[in-house]
Amino acid sequence: MIKLLLLLLIPLLAFFDRQRGADKKTEIIPKIVALAGLGICVSLLVGHWLDWQALVIAVTVAVGYTFGLGHPVGMALTGKDIGEYESWQVGILRSNPWLALAVRGAFIGVCSLAAIDYLAALKITLAFAVAFPLAPWIATRVFKRTGTDAWSLQETIRGGLAGAVLWLLP
Repeated sequence: MIKLLLLLLIPLLAFFDRQRGADKKTEIIPKIVALAGLGICVSLLVGHWLDWQALVIAVTVAVGYTFGLGHPVGMALTGKDIGEYESWQVGILRSNPWLALAVRGAFIGVCSLAAIDYLAALKITLAFAVAFPLAPWIATRVFKRTGTDAWSLQETIRGGLAGAVLWLLP
């Protein structure tokens, strides 16, 4: 029964991820609420409900999401090297947006190590390392979206994918 209830968090994660990235004109909820929602959903999906680790996971996921990822997302969506690199993009991460996005996604899981639940951190790392590079690929190649349509769609897909991976992991 709980696993079935947790299934409802997948579309919620997709919504929160999109709201986190929405501009002021299209946002339904403030970004801080979306970030908190992302963190809470992730902590629930890895089995932390009302403990101190749930709070730590929620905060670290929210904080991990705040670091820039615009350049590699833009490059993955367009195939062009656009704009300025993010501060963490060094070496091969400048030329390979897919690897950069996987590393960027994994960073969220690494932040969650602060909760001292290494299995949960591993699950979060895996979920976001998969979701971050796969979302732009699906938006542009499967749904054939371009421009701002692709950008907003990949945010929705990314949250849903991360939630699905977390839900599927034992």
